[in-house]
Amino acid sequence: MTLRTLLSETPHVLLDFDGPVCAVFSSITSAQATEALASSLRGLGLAVPSELGQSADPFELLYFVAERAPQHSAAAERTLAELELKGVSGAPATPHLSPMLDTLVRSGHTVTIVSNNSARAARAFLDIQGLTHLLRGIIARTDPDPALLKPDVHLLQVAAEELGATPAACVLLGDSVTDMQAAQRFGARSIAFANKPQKLESLRDARPDALVSSLAEVTDALQAA
Repeated sequence: MTLRTLLSETPHVLLDFDGPVCAVFSSITSAQATEALASSLRGLGLAVPSELGQSADPFELLYFVAERAPQHSAAAERTLAELELKGVSGAPATPHLSPMLDTLVRSGHTVTIVSNNSARAARAFLDIQGLTHLLRGIIARTDPDPALLKPDVHLLQVAAEELGATPAACVLLGDSVTDMQAAQRFGARSIAFANKPQKLESLRDARPDALVSSLAEVTDALQAA
């Protein structure tokens, strides 16, 4: 199936945020965010393992807190949201994002952000970029429970319900294996965005319905005769 055919069969595009829209941790790195979150948790009295505090993935700490000290999950989520807001404050948009969004809307598609990142951070970035008017909605992290995040289908389900759409009418465009897993579990189509060469093999192994290395490929497919 061609990308154009895939898009013609899925009028609702669910768009991941970190990667396809921007690199969330730009003004600060993900490692710095993890370190700051670990420090905050230690301030609450949690014994955070050094390997987690030195990780480049702050989400690992959300899972750690949910399992070991769920009473602090809300505080951990709020701190991560603040770090994400700081991270996107100076982030550039992913190349070719604006033309892709404009072309999707002009072709009759809806575009909904579906992200594990904070809804506050996603909304703030899109407002700064002047892109909010091109979106149908933003379905992103608001709950401290990380079990609701992708690869779980919860966020996709909320988005589809708000759209009044079936899973088969939706396609998730994301840059992670967890995005592909969530789409498949939900029954939606998937477009893998291999924005870094090192992601290509793992994303291909995740068996997406389509794979692109640039958002311009989506625009080109929609504009093809």
